[in-house]
Amino acid sequence: MSKDPAVLLYTSDFLTGTMFMTDEEVGQYIRLLCAQHQRGRLTEKEILSIIKSYDSQVMEKIVKDKTGKYYNKRMETEIYKRENYCNSRSHKGLSGRKKKNHTKIVRESYENRTENENENDNKDVFNSFRTKYKGTKRGNNTEFADFKKHKDWKMVLPLLEDAFNKQVEYRKYLKSKRKFCPEWKNLKTWLHNRCWEEETTIPEEVHYDFN
Repeated sequence: MSKDPAVLLYTSDFLTGTMFMTDEEVGQYIRLLCAQHQRGRLTEKEILSIIKSYDSQVMEKIVKDKTGKYYNKRMETEIYKRENYCNSRSHKGLSGRKKKNHTKIVRESYENRTENENENDNKDVFNSFRTKYKGTKRGNNTEFADFKKHKDWKMVLPLLEDAFNKQVEYRKYLKSKRKFCPEWKNLKTWLHNRCWEEETTIPEEVHYDFN
């Protein structure tokens, strides 16, 4: 059987996941995904032949298995999902309505599996932000469920931690200037009010030269 030439690429997820990458890093990342699809899990030598040198933005997208090889979890899931879907389409011993129903069951099973894995990944990203947040907060599942009430939550998710870090620095600036510094809202309120959109620009110091 020849190698499957294609795999599903969810463009919205890809754009969100590469939002803070440079064009060069995106190119390296997509080449790694293609190489994994065609060759399977990759050795360190194969990785370096593609990205040339270590790049944290790219390397954080892949994980190392027990044998020392690297792979992207989402790509592996999509490969597995498509292989099983294709196998179900050519499954012998089934015909007509039975074959159609079998195909539907297999497809839905792997779609659900992918959704569950993506949900867990999203929860991990959210929890990284939640554990650093300085205000009162509840459990990760509860806070994440509230956050997902925003229609654009998938686009916002990778921005949360950076927005929070900027607010931390802004509060340090206010305190250094002996200016009013508000207390941290509880996380439920912070999320409900979309406080990641708050302006936190630290003004540049103005120096006058009278010489």
